Amino acid sequence: MSKKMQIYYNAVFGAIGGLLGWLVVGSFATGGWNIMGVRSADSGTTWCAPFVVNDITTGGQCKGWAHFDAYGGLHVIYYHTPDWPTSVSSIFELRYQYSADSGATFNPSIRVSDTTFVSHADFMGEYHICLSDSQYLYAIWTDGRNGDDNDLYFSKALLSELSVKEGPAFLAQHQQILRTPTIWRGNVALEIQRNALLLDIKIYNVAGQLVGNIYHGEVSSGLTLKLNSNDFPKGVIFLRASCEDKHEVIKIVNLGVQ
Repeated sequence: MSKKMQIYYNAVFGAIGGLLGWLVVGSFATGGWNIMGVRSADSGTTWCAPFVVNDITTGGQCKGWAHFDAYGGLHVIYYHTPDWPTSVSSIFELRYQYSADSGATFNPSIRVSDTTFVSHADFMGEYHICLSDSQYLYAIWTDGRNGDDNDLYFSKALLSELSVKEGPAFLAQHQQILRTPTIWRGNVALEIQRNALLLDIKIYNVAGQLVGNIYHGEVSSGLTLKLNSNDFPKGVIFLRASCEDKHEVIKIVNLGVQ
């Protein structure tokens, strides 16, 4: 296969006004990579021109997977990285998009993986898929967050929630406050997004007991705190950020010693 173009694809079908619609999702290496779609509304007799599915066009997108649920909703997952071409230090995340009209339009993408990660293998493998039953969408992907090798990770979401498009006001209200790895070992970084309101960041154990006060005050610009996992209890802990109109909780697995 030519190194200038590599294609990973799967074909899916669903009903469009009584007809049979198809969508093929692939990753085309033409400079940067994108998730491309090809759609038919007449049982495959004619096809539209290829179009880009992903809404983030910086960096690269690869290894797309598409799936129709029993109600006609179209679900697409793919890897995104801000780096292209990639290297051993490139950061990846798994993203997701929903279409209510069989690929004619897509909702804005959301991140499925609860943290970013590197890949510990040059080839991540074909270990990504999304499937659904009558209630949930299920996703599996390859993830190198544990620091040693790649593992398979799993997540699920209610179909009824995925089919609701989040408007700009909703997205602004629920903008992420904190960014940090979900597995702590040794020195870790806690990124705090800009917040004009008074912000409290605390850590609790699984019994709900307060075990650490991390930050109190306004964040006029982005802030990064350096923490040491040995300063907190080993096991599962919860990082909680709260201000006047926002609350955010992140579950952390604290391994302690580096």
